Parts: sequence; C-alpha cells; structure tokens
Amino acid sequence: NYQRFVSSHRRAFLNLASQYYREGDTTAALTVLNKGFELFPNSVIPYDYANAAMIPLMHRLGDKDRAIKLGKQMADESIELLKYLRKEQIRYSSREYNALNILEIITDAMKEFGQQEAYERYNQTYQNMLSKSQFSR
Repeated sequence: NYQRFVSSHRRAFLNLASQYYREGDTTAALTVLNKGFELFPNSVIPYDYANAAMIPLMHRLGDKDRAIKLGKQMADESIELLKYLRKEQIRYSSREYNALNILEIITDAMKEFGQQEAYERYNQTYQNMLSKSQFSR
C-alpha cells in the first residue's frame, strides 16, 4: 500500500525535523520539512496527518506565510473530502478519520497563528462534521 509507505516516510521527516528543532538547529529543521513536502507532494499522495503536524512547526521555524497557505489548503481539501463522504454516505472510513484529524490539527494551528477568521470557520466546520461522524466523542 503506497499510502502507508508515504505516510511512514512523512512521519520520519516530521520526527527528524522536530528533533533538529529541539536541538536548536532551525535551519536543518526547516530544510527537512521542505524536503519532505518536495519528495512526497500532495499531487502524488494526498496530505495526511504527518503533513498537518508539520504546519505548526513550519510556522515556528519562521516560514509563516507558507505554513498558513499550506494549512488552509489542507483544511479546505479535508472539508471537501468530508462533504463528499457525507454526500455519498460513506461511513466508517479511515479517509473520514484522517480528514477529521487533519482538520482538527489545522484548526488548532490557525488559532495559534492568530488567524481568527480561518480558525472560526474551520472550527465550526470541524465541530459540525465531527458531531455527524462515527468518531464523535
């Protein structure tokens, strides 16, 4: 399964970048994040949880505009997927679970970034989608 292969490599890039960040090597951390996005682009395999988790780190590393742009792209694509799954009545799907996770991470990131309008829009959509999903708490 290519999706799992790519996801595991994306997580490896995230883990390595996070370690560089903890060690204070912000240049290496950002280089690793950028390489992960370059080698495993959305056009090949859709963004996943690991990519969403990279967004707050990218912002902390100073690539704020790109972090916001990519975060919004991920959130918007997740919302479109969730709407499609709902429309087609596709339930109990790992795709739904992943899209909800991405949307949650990006929603929290937008709040952290001070992107109030994006945060409110994504949070409202996330809460709505979550309440109608099999994963509601």
